[in-house]
Amino acid sequence: MEPTTQSKILIVDDLPENIFVLERILRKVNVNIFKAQSGMEALSLILYHEFALILLDVQMPEMDGFETANFIRQNESSKNVPIIFVTAISKEPENISKGFELGAFDYLFKPVEPEIIKTKVRFFIELYEERQNFLHKSKGLLLQLANCETELKKQKAYIDLVVDSIEYIPNSIAYIKSNGGFLHCNTNFSQLIGYSKQEVATLSIEDLITPNDLIKYRSITNNLCKGDAQSAAIQLNLISKDQTILEINANINLIDTLYSLVI
Repeated sequence: MEPTTQSKILIVDDLPENIFVLERILRKVNVNIFKAQSGMEALSLILYHEFALILLDVQMPEMDGFETANFIRQNESSKNVPIIFVTAISKEPENISKGFELGAFDYLFKPVEPEIIKTKVRFFIELYEERQNFLHKSKGLLLQLANCETELKKQKAYIDLVVDSIEYIPNSIAYIKSNGGFLHCNTNFSQLIGYSKQEVATLSIEDLITPNDLIKYRSITNNLCKGDAQSAAIQLNLISKDQTILEINANINLIDTLYSLVI
């Protein structure tokens, strides 16, 4: 919710003079006041507006405050709106109890004390606005998350396409994650080092590089990660499954978050 938006409250009372009194008391509270002189008029307004608070008179003709509150609670969009019952005569315990059973948050007795009602209204307005701000931020975070998920799906689709295509390339190629683990390799690469593709998937590139060349490999991948270049040529000694030392000339390329080793 934008900070400049006024929260809405609804005053429901069949007597215009009572509504006028409450409006006068709340004139300096930063709220947008809506008025209804019957339960039916209140229910009609609730269909089109989101209220932070409802001040509801109990004694009204045709549909009293209790019936009105019951209908408000049955409406999905208004079922959680705080209701403060305002009454002149319903001080009997059973009436007060009935009000709370219908979801009343508080009871005020006429004539209302101006400072008390202003304090209560401000409290519920602040509560509503804090909730709206939280929901607004949550929606923003969910949107960012959705955008990230969409981008990740695009990247995965691109990587899958690249990975699938390397089987038809005559070079020996492997894709290596930033932690050194193998994501995928083609048949030529697995045959070169003597491991099956399933075995390669359990290895790290550092398992295959001789100690003297490991520093060189790390230096090149760090430079690529920093953006100093997109690719680099390297001479490496790889250790095959049967412990044969393989002298290779290769190119290391950075693709998104993956390194490709092309021999």
